[in-house]
Amino acid sequence: MSDVPIMFKDKMYDDVVAGRKTATRRIPKRRNGVITERWHKGDLLYVKEKTDEQPNKMFMPKRLATVWLLVTGVYLEPLWDMTDDDARAEGFLDLVAFSRLWDQMYGKTEHDWNADPLVWVIVFERTERP
Repeated sequence: MSDVPIMFKDKMYDDVVAGRKTATRRIPKRRNGVITERWHKGDLLYVKEKTDEQPNKMFMPKRLATVWLLVTGVYLEPLWDMTDDDARAEGFLDLVAFSRLWDQMYGKTEHDWNADPLVWVIVFERTERP
């Protein structure tokens, strides 16, 4: 089990805090053509957020984290395998709403919705600071 940082866009951060978001999808990173695993079941994710002490969340140290998540599942799947229930776990009303945001983030890249990229699915629940 490791402590792993994770960032969310502001709306998604709010959904995590409110309990509306319990999963996230991420593009796999590859090393020498091989997909690398960054997350594992049992990992603790600390959510990088803006603070008075560190207004740029990218550089927020772990000691300032107030939102912690326990990874309860990790798997790879094609993006198009998502269902409306999966979209709701991502904090969206349905798959159409999720696909629109996906293309706002990844449109015009090799990872756009129509490319049906392989993605990591990280399922989590809120937990207390260790």
